[in-house]
Amino acid sequence: MQRWLAVFVLSVMLVASSDAQLLLYPTGMINSRLPVIPTRDGGSYGKAFPAQSVRLRYDFTGQLGQMTQGKLELDYRADPGRRETTSIVIGDGEKGIALSLLPASEGRFFVLEQTEYKYGDLRYLSGTKLQKTVSKTAPTLDWQRLQLKWDAKSVTLQYAGKTVATLPMLDGVQFTELYVDGWTVDQLQLVGQNTLRLDWENDYVAFVDVTVPLTAKQMQAALLGFDNFVVNRDPDARDFPMLQVNNPTDKSQTVTASFTVKRELTGDPWQWQQSVTIPAGQSKLVTLAFPQALGSDVYHLQMKVKIGDHVLATDTRHFMHAPRRDEKAGPRKFGLHDCNVRAFGFWPEALPIDMAHHYLRWGYVQGPGWVKDWDGQYGLDPKVPAEQWYWNDRIDWAIDQGREMFVCVQSTPFSDWARAHPYKHMRQYPWGNVGGHPKIDRYRNFLKEVAKRYTGKVEYWEVENEPNAGGHIPADKTDDYVEVCKAVYEELKGADPNTQIFGISGTSKFQPWMDKVLGHGGSQYLDGVSWHTYTSPSTPDEIGFPKIIKESVDIVKKHMPNAPIFNSETGVVVAMRYDVDQAIPQQVIQQKVRENDKAFVANSWMGATFDEWHGGASMVTNAVYNFLGGVEKYVFFGWNPNWPTKREWEKHAPFFSLFSVAADGTRTPSLMTLSVATLTTQMQSALLENSEQVNLPGVRGGLFDKTNGGKLAIIWAPSGEESVLFKTDAAQLEIVDMLGQTRMLNVSHGIAVCDVTELPMYVHVKSKQLEIQNGPIENVVVKANGPASGECEITLRNPMPYMFDGSFSVSWQRGQGSVEPAMQRLQLDRNQSRTLKVRYQLDTDETQTVDKPLLTLTVSGNSPMMDDTLLFHSAVAIPTRPVATVKLATSPVRLHQSQDAMLIALKSADAKVLKLNRLEQVKLGRPPALASLHDPAWWGGEDELSADIQLAADSEGIVLYMDVKDVAARLPRTWPSVKGSVVELFFDFRKPGDGLGDPVYGNQTFQVLIKPELTAAVTDAQVWSPQRDRLNATCFSQYDAKADRYWLVYRMPWAGGVPEVIGFDVAINAAPEGKAGRKTQMILFGDATNARNAAAFGQLVFKP
Repeated sequence: MQRWLAVFVLSVMLVASSDAQLLLYPTGMINSRLPVIPTRDGGSYGKAFPAQSVRLRYDFTGQLGQMTQGKLELDYRADPGRRETTSIVIGDGEKGIALSLLPASEGRFFVLEQTEYKYGDLRYLSGTKLQKTVSKTAPTLDWQRLQLKWDAKSVTLQYAGKTVATLPMLDGVQFTELYVDGWTVDQLQLVGQNTLRLDWENDYVAFVDVTVPLTAKQMQAALLGFDNFVVNRDPDARDFPMLQVNNPTDKSQTVTASFTVKRELTGDPWQWQQSVTIPAGQSKLVTLAFPQALGSDVYHLQMKVKIGDHVLATDTRHFMHAPRRDEKAGPRKFGLHDCNVRAFGFWPEALPIDMAHHYLRWGYVQGPGWVKDWDGQYGLDPKVPAEQWYWNDRIDWAIDQGREMFVCVQSTPFSDWARAHPYKHMRQYPWGNVGGHPKIDRYRNFLKEVAKRYTGKVEYWEVENEPNAGGHIPADKTDDYVEVCKAVYEELKGADPNTQIFGISGTSKFQPWMDKVLGHGGSQYLDGVSWHTYTSPSTPDEIGFPKIIKESVDIVKKHMPNAPIFNSETGVVVAMRYDVDQAIPQQVIQQKVRENDKAFVANSWMGATFDEWHGGASMVTNAVYNFLGGVEKYVFFGWNPNWPTKREWEKHAPFFSLFSVAADGTRTPSLMTLSVATLTTQMQSALLENSEQVNLPGVRGGLFDKTNGGKLAIIWAPSGEESVLFKTDAAQLEIVDMLGQTRMLNVSHGIAVCDVTELPMYVHVKSKQLEIQNGPIENVVVKANGPASGECEITLRNPMPYMFDGSFSVSWQRGQGSVEPAMQRLQLDRNQSRTLKVRYQLDTDETQTVDKPLLTLTVSGNSPMMDDTLLFHSAVAIPTRPVATVKLATSPVRLHQSQDAMLIALKSADAKVLKLNRLEQVKLGRPPALASLHDPAWWGGEDELSADIQLAADSEGIVLYMDVKDVAARLPRTWPSVKGSVVELFFDFRKPGDGLGDPVYGNQTFQVLIKPELTAAVTDAQVWSPQRDRLNATCFSQYDAKADRYWLVYRMPWAGGVPEVIGFDVAINAAPEGKAGRKTQMILFGDATNARNAAAFGQLVFKP
């Protein structure tokens, strides 16, 4: 289908007792034109709504005429749960009349109320009760007739033929919308001048019987199929884009719909118009006539529908499309994490994602501690029967939708009756404590009820969520975890032998804990193992991810040789958007990160945000490495169409979300979302068995067999652009980039050359033969001889089956500077090698502002077998040393024992300002590479420990000023020591070319320890160094206990005049809160080896 033309038209005219009928689909829920779950038997007359705790909204604005008086009649049944529920709201979008049921602890009576409301999501309706009447009537679980009747003065509730409540009518309200809890209602009629009917016999659609024709200005127009941000090409799919127009008049009407679509990747905007003629009293649905077939892209659509000069409707939709491949599907690989998604029907059915991950928490289901449901006390009486527990309805939704189920069952006690004994650290709330070891017999009783409810419906169970992180079960209580695994395995596996029990659910540095659990008996109560591999703010390649995966898989194989492994949760932190239709450029985000902007840097384990391109690359490479390591399922964290929830995101710390949001609060899929979608479609036909890792110099990735007998390569270049050689017997390769853009690459004499970047690419070939090799650049050795200069030694080898005649050139890809020689002639016989050398100089005095400088090496030449010139590229990372330029003051920088006076003096001296406040500067107390939760043992952010630093210099010496935030300020017990609030300074006074920057300390290399006296008065601080007599330094400090800050000044005279450059670094240390020791060390430039290795120091350059 080359064009999505208006070929699919549905015109509806259902004639019964009324003159005309219009279709009214529920809004708010996701893509309601077709049912999420088919309606089923059990209604009061025929069909019933199929799911509990789903609220549907019907917008009948203008369709029912005047509503100052009217009635709502329906068949009603109470749901069997115990929570307070709102079954019906009829209102105007701000105020309305609500019918609710009190919680079971208060009698389950009807409540009729006036309310100010705001529709929050599909399960909860938040509102302010203005006035209410509590009936003494409690509805039954059987269908009974119910009526709400109103006029300008009052509202009356009748149930089973009896008046049970009355309420004064709201002033000035004109009803325009109806909310219903679908499971509780049937055979509904809302009567004004016209009538709305809802009976579930035709799925979720309501009908408006038009007995009093309305005007053309009261026509309705709406877009359908866009609600979950991913659209489908299949007209029979719920997420197929359509336009609906309702005509409540007594004449045929023609409307004009104007559309504009911006495409983020593939060209100029589309603009077009569609005319739609709707017969009198009918609804018409038409396909959107996009000018071209939708390709892989993120789209932003604006619509305006007019009849004559009158605007009927305007709408804006943001969506993406990721076409599936026309190939036989392989094994199901991908899933979506629970993520607290409450949107009914949110699943992106256009994508090959099959597994639904959900939580089933004992403490939520049987005994929500915050609910007063036990004779007026908090919690739930354990004697309450299971059918009245607070079950997770979203699990039932997913099961009924046919999802492959992966449910994490959690034993955390929320009530004293469920707790065998407490743990040292438990969460405390006004209603009670959460945590401790469960009473296993009572937990087993809960699991028996779980088995009754879900046997044959849940394929996989997971025991606890990240237990090694100590959020519930302390990490040292492995035997307690094994006991919980035993209970889950025996109760759930015993009831359903076909289900599989997964455990570990590890995060962070979970491997030693996993080894201990499996070795202490846990392996006999598990069928498989799960883990989470968050790497933010690093990429998988930056942390050596393949090695971590191999270590993890080896432990599993040692204890459980054939056990399946799932990655049950992984996400990436990506920056949001200023404008809804464009990603923030990488350079802008890098600058925001350098500025430590809190909207781009979470000062905890999440760290700095990725831009959308590199966030997508991090997620894709994470998944590929998991699959190559032996993982069978990969679950994405962050797919929630109601995330992010924050308006004005620039004022909030970043978090995990696969969707983006603009500054005005508008949500949209992003390039990150599209990269995840593309991963699922491109791997749809891949087979995971017999996969091969690609591990070439500068290139990483994997090779997979496909169901059609071909091959799929997924490759990327972690350090930048690299060229690779493909060898195959196919005539063409299909190249698909990370965002789904496709091109064909011709193969000549069995060889094709392709450039690979940091962003993964997919290479499809129908042949079984596909080899990947490096180009001529075989090896590069970089030897730095200064902070921004050095030499590259490049080994080249000709991989072609003929002589290569061309050139070799070098240029800066990132950063600026000089390279000599920039170009050299190159001739290589087949398989001949040659070594070339080039010198480089990076042009900057502030190399910390250059993000990973890169040189590009290019080999070009003509091929006797190919018409085009061959080009091979390779990126080389240039090591740099951070350099800060300090201006020499024209007059001596005097010391002052007043902080304000000292700051004035530093400002006059034009002091260099530096900051110690970033996650990457944390060397001790930094979260592990695979962290996914914050732990109190880690650095808690700049509000816990950080420092503002100023450096000034004059002809006599150097002055260092530090203002340190330290919430756990405590001096070390012994001295010298770094176990407490201690500042470390590092100096290297050796000259360039004469030892400066050498790793081994020399006579001119110093480590200095400063112990600030934590007193309110300005006091001399203790200074220690092995060569302290040679330093002749002055130092004093002052402490502000209320602000949790101390400041200090350190002045050291020059020995032998002002140097041009010195090695320098500074570190701050802090104790754990409330006890002695060292929790955190932060270092400005270097690393934890500074005390014995001077190679990692930064450099200070002194200039007039």
